[in-house]
Amino acid sequence: MGRSRTASIIKGKDDLKHANMPAGVILADSFTTEFRPLTLETPRTLFPLLNVPILEYIIEFLITSDIREIYICYCENGDQITKYVKESKYYKKLNCTIEMVNLLNAQNVGDALRILKMGNQIREDFLLLSGDVISNIDIKALIKHHREAKKVNKSLLMTSAFKKQPTHQQRELGFNDALHSVWCGIDKRENKILFYEEEGKEKATIGHEKFQENPTMDVRSDLIDCHIDMCTTEVLTIFEEQLYKNRAQLINNVLTNDILSVSNYITPYILSEKEYAARVSSFRAYELISEHIVRGWVHPITPDFFKKYGMQGRNNYLGDRLKLKPSTKLVSDCVIDENGKFGENTIVSNCVIGKNVVVGNNTVLKNAYIFDNVVIGDNVMITSSLLSSEVKIHSGVTIERGCVLSSGLEIKENTILKEYTRYVKAENGTNSVLYDKENYQVKSTNVFGVTEEDLAHDNAQRVEEAIRNQRSKKQVTDSVDFPKAMIEIVERSIFKKSDTNNAALEINSLRLSFEENNVECAISVLYGLLHTISNFKLDDTKENVIKLEDEEPSFMDQMTLLTFLLDHANIYHANWNELICSYMTNENDKLDLLDSLLDFFRDPNYSKKLSSTTLPLIITILERQELLEAEIIIKWYNEGKSRDDQLDVELIDKCKNVVESLQEEEEEETESEEDSDEETDSDDESY
Repeated sequence: MGRSRTASIIKGKDDLKHANMPAGVILADSFTTEFRPLTLETPRTLFPLLNVPILEYIIEFLITSDIREIYICYCENGDQITKYVKESKYYKKLNCTIEMVNLLNAQNVGDALRILKMGNQIREDFLLLSGDVISNIDIKALIKHHREAKKVNKSLLMTSAFKKQPTHQQRELGFNDALHSVWCGIDKRENKILFYEEEGKEKATIGHEKFQENPTMDVRSDLIDCHIDMCTTEVLTIFEEQLYKNRAQLINNVLTNDILSVSNYITPYILSEKEYAARVSSFRAYELISEHIVRGWVHPITPDFFKKYGMQGRNNYLGDRLKLKPSTKLVSDCVIDENGKFGENTIVSNCVIGKNVVVGNNTVLKNAYIFDNVVIGDNVMITSSLLSSEVKIHSGVTIERGCVLSSGLEIKENTILKEYTRYVKAENGTNSVLYDKENYQVKSTNVFGVTEEDLAHDNAQRVEEAIRNQRSKKQVTDSVDFPKAMIEIVERSIFKKSDTNNAALEINSLRLSFEENNVECAISVLYGLLHTISNFKLDDTKENVIKLEDEEPSFMDQMTLLTFLLDHANIYHANWNELICSYMTNENDKLDLLDSLLDFFRDPNYSKKLSSTTLPLIITILERQELLEAEIIIKWYNEGKSRDDQLDVELIDKCKNVVESLQEEEEEETESEEDSDEETDSDDESY
């Protein structure tokens, strides 16, 4: 499958030390556009962070943690990643194996893990890391935590690492969003994740029933999702079966889907205060993590961990063979690689500068990130921006904050680059604006040099964006009918005799693509069954469903087929009873399902061949097949009689006889229980 082994395993005296360690899987492709235009030419995992490729931090992190089997999964620009690995110092390590896994045309993380599953390389629990993670955590402690939890409960799916935000970091501008702060509900007694809301959300909505069902749940908003997971192989199997696009979909569905949650759970691993983990997932995160390393917050990882630097002044790291004029001023927190040249009266503050960079006279560089072989002229001002390799800046240029220049660009004299502009070199050799402030949604979480004013403005933009998104989502919902798409799936599954797993796979894929909630899924599956009994019937063997062409099914045919499809013991088709129940978790969901029947019979698109007189019998079948409890049906009926909508009231009134029958049955059961209790008391007295 397009993979190459870059080193072979040679057994030696360290074998016993490393034998019990899992494999490490690095997802080197980000599947995002956050770093464009830079990722058009270089994969994110090879970006220089403090003049060292991000991938080198990750490989070093794994090897120093005694991980000796590493899989690097790549998609775009794979030749660059392979070339880097082959030329790195890790290539010839005798007790280390690194394999390159070609993800072919993968479009997302889910595709990547499905391709990894197909390759059959991973057969035991493994460590999964995003290809942009910078960390110093104790991997062995994470692995031990995972294995001990698995001994206690074999249903463990994965262990996910989270980092509590230190107080001094919480005050940083844009920290929460840039470094992926999440909402997380954790069962303090069993140490299970019960609720998870993706990063970037200022508020989380948690139903009160979640707290009623889990009284020991602790809701946290101060945790950073490290995207470091100790996974069982079941993770790969679920991705293969459910067609999830990303890790967040997996987590949310494990927590909310009754079928998955019964046999799988996720446990959190909270890092200690001294441990660090964060993703270089945006330009703002790139800036923050660079600052953290320079300030020593990621010990033992410092700027001189990989490279030889000398120290000068206030936390300045300087490479070999630098040429600094006496009037050159290095203020603080600078990292400058070798062979650089700096002119008279030039000021450099809080910058990271690569190899062979030439800077002219009277130039000011503040909070700039400058890659290798860049030439900067005289009287230039660069603020909070990034210049990729081989860029040439002529004299008198001003580059305002938030600008990004891709490699090979040449900026003419006295040009002013407006803030938040991203430039790329066009095919004809001219400079082309890829994004600017007018046509690109600038967010404070993905630009350099964020200020308090930016955050205030950004919050106002978020409110406007949320309103636009809500309107947009309504328009999409109005234009595309989720129930109709579900009806097609249900009818096709019944006609082809799909089993429960295959039917669930199609249903879940559709639900994810429409971003519908569970109860809407249950309702639409029921609609599919009701539509089916209007167009199909059982054959004479009572085992097969046949489609009707010119004739219409009788009332008896319809109810017989519905009972057949919802029968737990039905071995000829998918267990539709189980599927519908898996999407209903509480009483409100079941009341919504009953209300949906009213909508069904009021919509001529759905009820052309199914008379509303069948409503009472349909509800009876749902109760007999244990999809709905009698007390819920009675509650729905009693509350429905007082509705303002007369059509709803008329439909509900058709169920009067059914409800009275259910009430009588309940009363008889109550009397029977009382009689039994009296007999027991009498026996006790006699005794």
